[in-house]
Amino acid sequence: MEIEVIPLQDSSNEQCASGETNTSSETIREPILSNDNNNVIKTTNIHNHQNKKDLPLTIIKRFCLQKKSSTILVLMITLLTSIIMTTAILIVCFTSPKSTNNCEMVFRQTITSSLISDSLSRFGIAADLNNDNRMDIIVANSGTNNIGIFISNLDGTFQNQQTYSTGDKSRPYSLATNYFNNDNYLDIVVANYDAHNIGIFFGYGNGTFKNQSIFSTGSAHPLFITAADLNNDNQSDLVIIHYGTNSIGIYLGKGNGSFQDGIIYSTGYDSIPNSLAIADFNKDNHLDIVVANFGTNNIGLFFAYGNGTFKNQITYTTTRNSNPISIATGDVNNDNEIDIIVANSGFGNIGVFINYGNGTFTEQTTYLIDSNAYLQFINVGFLDDDNYLDVIV
Repeated sequence: MEIEVIPLQDSSNEQCASGETNTSSETIREPILSNDNNNVIKTTNIHNHQNKKDLPLTIIKRFCLQKKSSTILVLMITLLTSIIMTTAILIVCFTSPKSTNNCEMVFRQTITSSLISDSLSRFGIAADLNNDNRMDIIVANSGTNNIGIFISNLDGTFQNQQTYSTGDKSRPYSLATNYFNNDNYLDIVVANYDAHNIGIFFGYGNGTFKNQSIFSTGSAHPLFITAADLNNDNQSDLVIIHYGTNSIGIYLGKGNGSFQDGIIYSTGYDSIPNSLAIADFNKDNHLDIVVANFGTNNIGLFFAYGNGTFKNQITYTTTRNSNPISIATGDVNNDNEIDIIVANSGFGNIGVFINYGNGTFTEQTTYLIDSNAYLQFINVGFLDDDNYLDVIV
């Protein structure tokens, strides 16, 4: 006896295409004996529903239309979702703030200070005067002949001003901080312009200070002062601009709060030096000096020998009528060389001298601030955490 198996095929797709469908999901297979003499058993399909060709045509069409409608619906939903997403992305792109190269620093103003109207505060610096790891402020009040100290609070505000007299008609113009008597308490040094002397306030370490001690600068008016170790003896020395004599004075510290007599270096005839800064410009581990010469429209470099003495001045022009009035130093192009930045009050711009690394510099590159602005001071610092040095004027 032979058995012949007749395979079943799923032809639903073909049926939809031709208008036919098989609505039965069950098929019973039964053996049927043939009438021939070979006793061959054949299997055929017996459906538990009526034959597919017997289904009404309307049912067949309805099934195919439903299947096509589902496909169209899925396509429409996908298209609509894509349109919505694209629209949302475009809205965000066109309404989001655009980044620019403009400075957008935001600073919070604290309470009004206790400076009086006639104090004529001419110069200010920040330092930790009471060892609380917060920066305090010291100002030179040329109108009231004193220095003012503002101790910082925890919330970023400051206490009322404490004042220390610099003497009658002294007119303090500039100040600096450092350790002058080796007691590890920060001290303050002041250039008393009209008194022709330097005043020192020795600190107690708690934000208060002793009364002023002074030493004379002779006939010169001390206009600007800064402090650093110029002869590598671990003592703080002073560099002072002598206004009226077109010179700077070097005063080497003795470590006990007193200083040697000044060593004088000329800045040139009618140079009218106004500001100076200290840095190692030629990588010889000796601190050099750069001066802004207002009258001769240049900057002057004094390269150090390392023992507290210096070579004669080398100048770089800031151009005619620029009147450089303030100067700062720092690495402005991230090449590990100390560059020079100067405020040119005559033109309302800043000038940048890039260091070649051997103590020589490029010509000045200028950046306009405001042609009608009479610039007074310049400084540098990292203000926006991008590791690029910023300039404050």
